[in-house]
Order: sequence, then structure tokens, then C-alpha cells
Amino acid sequence: MNLLIFLTRGYNLNHWKENGTLKRELSFYKLLENKNYKITFLSYGTEIKDRSLLKKTNFKILNRPMWVPVALYSFLIPLIHFKALKKTNIIKTNQIFGTLEAFFCCIIFNKSLYSRSGYIPSSKISYLKLSLFSKALIFLEEFIACRYSKTISVSSKYAIKHLSKKYKVKKKKFKLLYNFVDPIFFSSFKSKKNNKKILDICFVGRLVNSKQPLLLLEIIKEFKNINLHILGVGPLLKTLKKKSSKIDNKVVFYDRVENSQVSKFFKNKNVLLLPTLEEGNSKVILEAMSCGLIVMTNDIECNKELIKHKSNGYLIKRNDVGIYKSYLSNIIRDNKLKYEFSTKAFSFAKKKYNIKRFLNLELLQLKKCN
Repeated sequence: MNLLIFLTRGYNLNHWKENGTLKRELSFYKLLENKNYKITFLSYGTEIKDRSLLKKTNFKILNRPMWVPVALYSFLIPLIHFKALKKTNIIKTNQIFGTLEAFFCCIIFNKSLYSRSGYIPSSKISYLKLSLFSKALIFLEEFIACRYSKTISVSSKYAIKHLSKKYKVKKKKFKLLYNFVDPIFFSSFKSKKNNKKILDICFVGRLVNSKQPLLLLEIIKEFKNINLHILGVGPLLKTLKKKSSKIDNKVVFYDRVENSQVSKFFKNKNVLLLPTLEEGNSKVILEAMSCGLIVMTNDIECNKELIKHKSNGYLIKRNDVGIYKSYLSNIIRDNKLKYEFSTKAFSFAKKKYNIKRFLNLELLQLKKCN
């Protein structure tokens, strides 16, 4: 069975490498390959950028020729990759952006379309600074994905609710496929009581306003026994470094790393503090839980699907600094509580978000497209 994955419009495999997800993504497709699927990626990058990243795999890649401008490539895909598209059985999108190209190829070559959407752009359209054309394109691609795909997978219950209502599609057409956790994270967990009186808390994510990293300093500044570790890059990095030098806590900054190395970062950390204003089915939360970290995060919709308040983590009223401080104080004082939450977080993640479970659900989705 030949499966063609359309990368997000404008993306190439090097983007996956730069954001640290290349090994994670390829490891999953290797499992599909073991189930007799021949994997091909359609990239918007040139051969030079992509080929070297697939050297040790059997995957194929369809690239944009260097002589074709990016703006024209979307229209020329059916011509440039005619032979490969003709042999393909199923076309799958990696995100909503790029659905239009995949859809036209499905019509021209009579193929099945399998849409995937981990990120739902229309749910954030009100504060995205986009042109009218870009906004219209978002609605069009979501409409096509919902109405004309054989099946569509999303990573949260909120996404099903939002898309089914907006485009008047029955909920049964959607399949909930939560993000999976790489097995390396589970192997990093050590179930033991921690009697340290110092909390090592961390933040992982883009350093942008929507993730509210500056709020971290406000939360911890009154604690003498909290160290803060920040893994991420973004426009707020300089501001964070400047403000962190004015508080007594130890604050350590780390550059972005490959996803497979995040488990090492989580080692010896106690709490993931994530006061974000927006989040999908958060890989960071799942990976932190799989390493036994206690997660404290804002009670936004998608986080409620992962965190059971006061059971495997804490859901906190948006930006309530006082409540964040109160729960941190409880964890510092009560080692038994720390141990119980850590163990429950690990057990929850391992049971529901392991890669084998995800693979079986993905195989069922692909079967619908045969």
C-alpha cells in the first residue's frame, strides 16, 4: 500500500529537524512501514535540503525542483509528480495547511484523502494577524478537509466539537487520535520518593506572549527554594533573561533540542509549569507526565482532556498567580503528595498515549481509505 504524506504547505523535512520532531515523526512512519505501507513524503523543499535526512530509511521523497518558484509549485504538483501520484493509494495531509493541493491531486488521480489536523487555525482566527485572503484560505481548507476527506483525525475533543459545528459535519466522521509519547520518555521515569526541599520546575515551549513565560517569574519570585529551567527560543528570550536577573531564584535557559533529548532535560525536574493561553493536545504536557513530572497549567479547554485536577496534575484558573503559588507550596511541603502525583501522571500517560496504541488507531483510519 502506497501512502503519500503532504507536508504542511511551504515546509520541508528540515523544518522537522529544526523544531526537534524529525526523529519522532520518522520513528512512527517506520512502524507503518513494518505494516507493509510504502511511505513517500511530498516536500516543498528542494532535494538538497531533504535527501540527506532520509539516508538511513527506505522512505521516498518528492521535492520541489530548484527551477520552480515556491509560489508556482502548489499548482504544478500534479504535473511534476505525475508518475508517483498515479501509483499512490492514499494521500494524507500532515496539517490543514496544504489540504487544497492534496485535494486537487485526489480529484485528478482518483485517490482517497485522509486529512490530519493537530492544529485548528480557525479556532484562533480572531487574533491571528492575517490578510483576508489567508483567512479565507483557512476556512476553505478546513471545509474541504471536513467535507471531502474519507476520514479526518484530530488531536482533541475540542477540535471535533469546533469543526463539526462550524462545517456541519457529523462527529462520527472524525477520529480522535491524541498525540503519542516516544517510548524513551517512559524509560526515563523512576518511581521513587523525593525528599528534596528544593523544587526544580521547568517550562518547555516557544517564548511568545501566548505561552506567557514572563508569568513564570511572577509565580516563583517569592520562593527561595525553587529553581526554574526554561527550554525554548522566541522573541521574549532577552526580556526573560533581563527580568530573571532581578529575582533571587536560580533561572537556567536552554536552547531548543531534538525531541528525543527532551527526556534528558526532564530528568531530575519535579514540575512542569505551563501558564499558556492556547494549547492543542500538548506533546509537552504528555511527555512531562510520562517522565513523572507534576503538571500545573491554565484550565483551557484542551488541557482539561489531559489533566485531572488534583489527581495527576493541577488545572488553574487562567493567570491566577496566587493559586499557582499555593499549589507549589503544597508540593514543597508534602513529599507524599509529590510522589503520588508523579506516579499517577506517569501511569496515565503510559496507558493512554503510548505509540503502539496510536499505531493501531492510525491503521484503522488508513483502512477506511482503502
